[in-house]
Amino acid sequence: MEIFKSGNKYFGRLLWGSGIYEKDGKTPLKDTKNPDPKLRTRTRLNMVFMSDLSYDDGEYTGGKLYDARSGRTYSAKLKLKSVNTLEMRGYFGLSLLGQTVKWTRVTE
Repeated sequence: MEIFKSGNKYFGRLLWGSGIYEKDGKTPLKDTKNPDPKLRTRTRLNMVFMSDLSYDDGEYTGGKLYDARSGRTYSAKLKLKSVNTLEMRGYFGLSLLGQTVKWTRVTE
């Protein structure tokens, strides 16, 4: 995952992961469950899946999180737990009704 800034908002794109390639490990999966039929042929590789996040004091809030596996979009908030750890929470309505995933920075 890569987080980048555009204007005054932050976005995230998928750069690598087990959920973005076919079983051969080379062919990028398509976004087949997207509610917009025009986007169903795009690949998940480099797809922007987090959008419109605002950053303040270690937290990204107010954005959206798109799940290509289900085709659903959730509200999102992210929090920097350390310089190398980020918690991402996707939810419907209340933040209590969601799921949190921890991401760890990969260094080359």
